[in-house]
Amino acid sequence: MNLITCLNDADIHVLRTIAKRQNLSCRYHSKNDLLQTLMEHFQNVSFVQERLAKLAQAQKRLLIRLALDKRSQFTREDLLVAAEKTLGDRIGKVGPEGLWTELVDLGWIFRSGTSIYSHVFRIPDDLRGMIKQWIAIDLTQNVDYLEREPSYYREDGLAMLRDLQKFLQFVAQNEIRLTQDGAIFKRFQQQLQQLFEIQEPPISGQQWRFGYGRRFRDYPDRFALLYDFCFGKGWIVEGRDGILQSCPPEEDWFAKPDLERISELHGYWEKIYGRCIPQLHLAVAFLAYACKEKWAVAESLEKVLQHYIEPYYYDTVSTIIHERIVQMLRYLGILKTGKREDGGVAVTLTQIGRQLFFPDEYAPLSQIQPPNVQPSIVVQPNFEILVLAEGHSPMDQELYAFADYLQGGHVRSYRITETSVKRFVKNGHSPEQIRSVLDRYSIEPVPEMVLQRIGQWTEGYGKIRAFQGTLLECADECVREELLRIPGIMKHVEEVIGDRYLLIAKEQIGQVLVLLDQAGNIVLQE
Repeated sequence: MNLITCLNDADIHVLRTIAKRQNLSCRYHSKNDLLQTLMEHFQNVSFVQERLAKLAQAQKRLLIRLALDKRSQFTREDLLVAAEKTLGDRIGKVGPEGLWTELVDLGWIFRSGTSIYSHVFRIPDDLRGMIKQWIAIDLTQNVDYLEREPSYYREDGLAMLRDLQKFLQFVAQNEIRLTQDGAIFKRFQQQLQQLFEIQEPPISGQQWRFGYGRRFRDYPDRFALLYDFCFGKGWIVEGRDGILQSCPPEEDWFAKPDLERISELHGYWEKIYGRCIPQLHLAVAFLAYACKEKWAVAESLEKVLQHYIEPYYYDTVSTIIHERIVQMLRYLGILKTGKREDGGVAVTLTQIGRQLFFPDEYAPLSQIQPPNVQPSIVVQPNFEILVLAEGHSPMDQELYAFADYLQGGHVRSYRITETSVKRFVKNGHSPEQIRSVLDRYSIEPVPEMVLQRIGQWTEGYGKIRAFQGTLLECADECVREELLRIPGIMKHVEEVIGDRYLLIAKEQIGQVLVLLDQAGNIVLQE
C-alpha cells in the first residue's frame, strides 16, 4: 500500500496531527489541502531524510526496525513488542506504547482497518523504500571501505549444511555415548570435528559459557548451533540409556533449495542468540546494508554497531560483534571475512547473503552449487581410500556414505567394508553409485578386485523390495479403475498390486483421503 492510499484512507484529524507535528503550513480544516501538502513533502527525498535525521534515537531505532522487517503490516501487539525490544531497560518517560504512537502522529506509520478492534498498522511501501535508502546512505557515510578486494579471504559457503548432514549420518551409524550431563564424550566430539569441513578446537573447562543455546556450554560455537538445531527439530534424542539416538529428518527438508535451508538455520540462530542480544535483528540488518557490495573495515563496523549492542555478562560489546555475530554469520555462509594489508579484518556479504537479504535486487539462486572437486583419492587393493586433497569437501560426504572413516590429518583415509556397503544400499542407494563416486574422484583406475567384491556384497540388491505405506483395498477391479480415474490420485500411487490393491506412500495418504472424500467416496479406515 502506497502513501497516497494511506493518506486517502486516513481521517482528517489524523492528517491534521501529522501536519502540525511536522510543522507544515496549510489549511488544517481542508482534507484536500492537507493531502496535497503531506504528499508534496513526504514524496520529497530531502524532506524525508532531514526529518529522519531529527528523530530521537529511540524513535529512529524503532522505525528502522520496522522498516527492515519483512512483514508488510503490524498489529498493535507487534508494535508494542518491537518498542519494548528497542527500549530494553531504558523505558524513559514515554514508554513502549508512547514510542510507537509518536511515530504514528509523525506520519511514519499509518493505521488502517474497519474498526478500533480490527485495525492494523503499516509503513507505506514508497515511504519504506526511502527509509531504507536513508539507512544505506547513513551507514556508508560512517563505515570505512577497502579500495580493492583482500588478497586472502575466507568464505564457508554451504559447509554448514553439509556438516549438518554428516553429523546426522555419524549419529545414525555409531553408538555415541553421553556423559551424565547429556553431553557427547570428548573422543566422539574429536571424531566429529575430523569429519567436518569447518573444524573447531574443543572448549576448555575454564571458559564460562551460557545463554547462546541449550548446549552452548558443552560444545564449540558452530557445533553447538548445529546440535541445538537438530535437537530442536527432533532429529536427535538424548536417550535415557546414555546414548545419542537418531531420528532421521524427513527427506523433504534435504530436498529444499539450499537458500531455503540456510534461511531456516539463520532464523534459528537469530532466535537463540537474540535472547542474549535484544538488538540482534537490527545489528544483522545494518551489517547487510553496510557490507552489501563492498569490503567494510571491521573496526568501523564496530563503531556503528556498538550503539545497538549491550554487554552480556562477561561478553564485551566487541566480543559480541566479532564472535557472536560476524563469526556466526560467516559460519552460516552469509558473510565472508578477509585479511587486510595492515593485518586487520574486512567483511562483506556473500552471494548467499545478498540473495537472503536483498532477493528483489539479485537474480534468484535455485541451488548454489559447491565448487568442483578434482580427482584426489587413491583406492588401494586392501579397500582403503586415501584422500590427498587438503581440507574437507563435498567429496568426503559422498565417501562417508558408503565407507568407514579411519583417520584425519593431512592425508585422510576411509575403508570400504561389507557392512558399510550394505548400509549404503539399505538406505535406498544403488551399487552403481559407489562405482560412480570412485571413478569420478580416483586419480588412478579403481582396482578390479575392489569392484568385484562390492558386486558380491550387493549381489541380491533389488531382488526383494520392502514398502512403507498404506494399502488401499477396493471391492473389485471396477472400483479400482474408477478410483484411478479420480483427478490427482494417480500421482500418489506407488504400486498397483493385483486387481484390488493400491499402495500409497505413507506421507501422502492424507491427500489421497481428501481426494476420495471430495469425489463422494466413504473410506473405511482400519
